Amino acid sequence: MNESDFLPEISINIDNHERSLSEVRGHDDLISMYSLFKERFGFNPKVVYHPCGAYDVSPSIVFPESTVVYAEKDKQAVEALQEKGFNALCVDVMGFDPGLVDLLILLNPEIEPDIPASFVQNDGFVLCNNYHETADKIKNLQGFEVVGVIQRTDDGSILDTEYLDKYWEEVDDIDEFKKARTGFTFDDYNTVSRLVTERFGNEDDLFNRYRQIINEKLQEMKVQGDDSQMLSFGTRERPVFVLGKIPMKKGGSNDMFIFKKIAS
Repeated sequence: MNESDFLPEISINIDNHERSLSEVRGHDDLISMYSLFKERFGFNPKVVYHPCGAYDVSPSIVFPESTVVYAEKDKQAVEALQEKGFNALCVDVMGFDPGLVDLLILLNPEIEPDIPASFVQNDGFVLCNNYHETADKIKNLQGFEVVGVIQRTDDGSILDTEYLDKYWEEVDDIDEFKKARTGFTFDDYNTVSRLVTERFGNEDDLFNRYRQIINEKLQEMKVQGDDSQMLSFGTRERPVFVLGKIPMKKGGSNDMFIFKKIAS
């Protein structure tokens, strides 16, 4: 199985079915991260479970000897994967039992991770990012321990295994803020400084003022029934977007968090 087998086909006139088939492919950044995990942890899972992955088949490229189970509610995506020969099921993953799995992969899932994570057997692993606070939630599940984080950099993927608690510690001074990696190009120190300055006239006491601004916005959105963590300020012509929380000392939401299931 070669990665080139999954590259999108180019066609001027292409129907929805053909377009779906063309989207079944691996992604270079994910292949790099999974490969680094496989190499550094020496882990060759028998069963890989990848729910809510749409058309992505990167796990099959990196783990060709594994049984990879794809589960998805998108019927069109499932049919495209099936036609390409992948083991894909059209199910509600919150009610689906894949059996015990060695590796669970959760990327941008709009679901709670507790049910999929319950099928990871002892000494198995979870790979996830934190776009929907998935890593935060896995960390709080009993029996899971963070053992590494794979960071995306301009020079490729890097495995970090030191001071992992700092991925959940807020920055506490301006220097740390300037170095923070949120995973979003617009959510940086300059953006936050602009937001605080426009509200208060200067950036004095930046952290407390920024926290005040986002807490007020989150409360306003909660009243409106909006639980989004992406906050919008300013005008339609000149909007300002930030995440509804202070950046962490290490990492960002698009890093790959590695959790190991510890025998209880």
